[in-house]
Amino acid sequence: SIDFNKIFWGDNFQVLSHLLKEYRGKINLIYIDPPFDSKADYIKKISFKGKKIQWQEKSLLEETQYSDIRWKDEYLQFMYERILLLKELLSENWTLFLHCDWHKVHHLRCIMDEIFGEDSFVNEIVRHYFMWWKTKNWWAKKHDNILIYSKSSDFTIIPWEIERILPYKPNLIDENSTIKKFQWVEETTKEQRDFYTSLVKQDDVRDISWVFNMAWEYTWYPTQKPELLLEKILESSTKKWDLVMDCFMWSGTTCAVA
Repeated sequence: SIDFNKIFWGDNFQVLSHLLKEYRGKINLIYIDPPFDSKADYIKKISFKGKKIQWQEKSLLEETQYSDIRWKDEYLQFMYERILLLKELLSENWTLFLHCDWHKVHHLRCIMDEIFGEDSFVNEIVRHYFMWWKTKNWWAKKHDNILIYSKSSDFTIIPWEIERILPYKPNLIDENSTIKKFQWVEETTKEQRDFYTSLVKQDDVRDISWVFNMAWEYTWYPTQKPELLLEKILESSTKKWDLVMDCFMWSGTTCAVA
């Protein structure tokens, strides 16, 4: 028998190596949201209750969560070694979701093809999100890439309902808000919505926004992913009692949703 709901703290390369003894060939689904090679340090804001912070102490309000600064070959070696270990842990009926973005999706696709084989590739899902900023010199980078690999020949998905992927709801929006224009789907008739749902539910581009700081699931983690995203991933590829792993836990969204 296998114990469920375990959290390990440490270098995931060492932890994955340790897990081989007990979990080799037993993990049904792996979702990873590794560093994107963004050349940035990700900072979490922290606070001190009952203490007045002087300007010289402002740095005390910031805690580095992780550094995503590596040389190009160092990053690829970092990922290659860990993906090799993940392969050893996967079961006979496995699925792996690798969440990345424009920085290294092309390189990671090559690594995944080499380790798992090109025939194991299922899909590349584009997670589009709304952001306020605009750019003058290039098209705004407002999507992530999720590479899906699976050994199963009968890989299936559960359709995503249009009501669940809307980033905003009418009762949360001021009538004078500039983002009202993004609510066009909410303003359509029932017939129009049903027709639109039938068209988009199998689409490989999904609109799932960031977790807003007023949301109940918000953890203040700088690269937190929304629970809706993980909910749909797990629903699409697992059944009850399957083993799910996330070896880049960050804010723990995968664990919470599973």
